Amino acid sequence: MLKPGKKYNLEYYLETVDAIVKMGTHFLGIKDMAGTLKPAAAKILIGAIRERYPQLPIHVHTHDSAGTGVTTYVACANAGADIVDCAVNSMSGLTSQPSLSAFLAALDGEAGVTEDAARTLDSYWAEMRLLYSCFEADLKGPDPEVYNHEIPGGQLTNLLFQAQQVGLGEQWLETKKAYEAANMLLGDIVKVTPTSKVVGDLAQFMV
Repeated sequence: MLKPGKKYNLEYYLETVDAIVKMGTHFLGIKDMAGTLKPAAAKILIGAIRERYPQLPIHVHTHDSAGTGVTTYVACANAGADIVDCAVNSMSGLTSQPSLSAFLAALDGEAGVTEDAARTLDSYWAEMRLLYSCFEADLKGPDPEVYNHEIPGGQLTNLLFQAQQVGLGEQWLETKKAYEAANMLLGDIVKVTPTSKVVGDLAQFMV
């Protein structure tokens, strides 16, 4: 959002919020599907919305592809967000949502949810995830390059699998760069199904 020349800047988002509020919304949902909302931008964006609309409930959703999700959520909370989407530890991070327990620890008791309660939930899902481990993408760590290619979290694992299936597994880095180029060729579009699929297919074709 803070990149010079970016069309999705603070003014764009505030105008969008104004239009949504004018429609009569009860909640404002901010969905950062690629996980590109950096902490500094979150502080400015949420702060500006909260200042303009003091009573509007703000709900933020992000993916932790870059590994900075918890820091972004803390910035959102401090700037006035009411709700943030987290995942239990065993299901969190990477292309999923930031860790609930890590977020609670970062807020140090100010969230109204105990870390013991979060651990109780996690003990169940940790076992459940083992049953589905054979279907997982082989992602090992965060990918801060998402700030450049902007591949949504839900698509990142799918695109990696697709690339491997069409023989581009060893050209994954090139595919991510091509995704960035394909996005700009298509007008720097909002990338949510089906538009993200269009960008991904074009990127693979280009490679």
